[in-house]
Amino acid sequence: MNKLRTLVLGAAFVACASVAGAQTASLHGKVDYTNFGLGQRLDNFGNGDDWDHTDPAAEFGNAGNGETTVDLRVTAANFLFNFGLRLNSSLWQTGDYYVSDDQGLAYVQTIFYQGNIRAAFFNEQFFIYTGKFEDWNAGYISEGYVLGGQQIHDLASHSVGQHITALEIAPYALKGFKFMAALPILPGHGNDVNTNIGANHWKNLYKKFKLVAQYKLPIEDTDIILNAGWRPGTYYSGVEAYHKLSKDEDGNYNDFTKSFFGEAYIQGNFFSLVPGFDLNATYDFRYRDGKYTTVTSGTKEHFTTAHMVGVSANLGSDLLQVENLSLAIEDRFFYADDDYIFDDEKLIYNRIGARAGYKFGDGPWELGLVFVNTLAADARSTAFSKDGSGKYGKVISDSFDDIAVGYNKMAISDNFTRIPNGDSGNYHSEYLNPFVQYNLSNGFIRLGVELQFAQVKTGGETYSSFNYRVPVGFCFWF
Repeated sequence: MNKLRTLVLGAAFVACASVAGAQTASLHGKVDYTNFGLGQRLDNFGNGDDWDHTDPAAEFGNAGNGETTVDLRVTAANFLFNFGLRLNSSLWQTGDYYVSDDQGLAYVQTIFYQGNIRAAFFNEQFFIYTGKFEDWNAGYISEGYVLGGQQIHDLASHSVGQHITALEIAPYALKGFKFMAALPILPGHGNDVNTNIGANHWKNLYKKFKLVAQYKLPIEDTDIILNAGWRPGTYYSGVEAYHKLSKDEDGNYNDFTKSFFGEAYIQGNFFSLVPGFDLNATYDFRYRDGKYTTVTSGTKEHFTTAHMVGVSANLGSDLLQVENLSLAIEDRFFYADDDYIFDDEKLIYNRIGARAGYKFGDGPWELGLVFVNTLAADARSTAFSKDGSGKYGKVISDSFDDIAVGYNKMAISDNFTRIPNGDSGNYHSEYLNPFVQYNLSNGFIRLGVELQFAQVKTGGETYSSFNYRVPVGFCFWF
């Protein structure tokens, strides 16, 4: 009943707001209910030719358990308001949107994933943003053409913290240039996200600022955009990890001032320098105080870093000289130095992907193919297994939480959480997804097959897994 009441109230709010005298109002959204008609995983635990396997199964809802997003956008005078609901295949919350109870010890999820406002001043040279945002980078980070979102932390995100108050300046005197300064100011009362207002004390808050900038080069007949950003610290704020990671050694909540890493990035976007060729290149740098175990079994702290270099290109039919053919390629290379991920561990990792598509004339049919290869090596076999990294073989360090051996949420063997630590580990996975797609004016229907083989070699043993899915995609947007 509570769920139904919440849904009804949300729908009523959307309906009322859209006719409440605003100058303009628009309602838009997306529905993705990809079904997996068949799926299965086979595992080999280093025991010769014997493979364990799950039973073949069907699944409703995409890899994220289905998704329905409804967003209301309202403008009035110099104000812009955004409000959003996100539901899973059961028409309830989709995942990581947490608020705490009065004691900050329990968590409930909510369907209201964003609610924010932007005010513009001085003929849109000056903007103020505040509220709750969803994986929001304000256009200062460009995605890759194959692998999607960059491994750069957004200004606001569901995993680190969704609440942001920001100031953006785009002066006429510096055409093409703009910058933004943001702070994660949490609501002190009302929705119980923050049960300790110490997070908003200025003695703590100033350490959490985030700066991003963008400059479009004024070169005739070119379209070059440079992005850059820096955050001196990364703090988990107003999310589930906020409370889990903000305790002192005695298990008591502290003043929420622990930084897990600092981060800076620079990115270049080069559009149509050659007809039919778009390119972006990214460098992300992270740093923190790590520690290692000494020969006397003590620990010693030191400065340590991690790096990511990414290059992504999109090639159109003009360049390929094949009508209706498109091709995109992307490579991302990661290196985490000694003790950055975990104590006494380091990691080297590379992922390369390619996407090809061919449309049949002006009709709705399209053939596509996605291929992704992942290679990695670590020093002690703990990068993907320490403390149990989950079924995707994901790094779960709070300082490096966004890469995995598996791709597109395809499960790999649970043996990645059980491999013996101490010896170096070598990892690889290959993902292949051929598909046929029928395009609609506002969506598509897609049928394909996803195949993934993953393997780790360590301590003289080899652990392997193979799994497949048969997705039938129904995607619609409005």
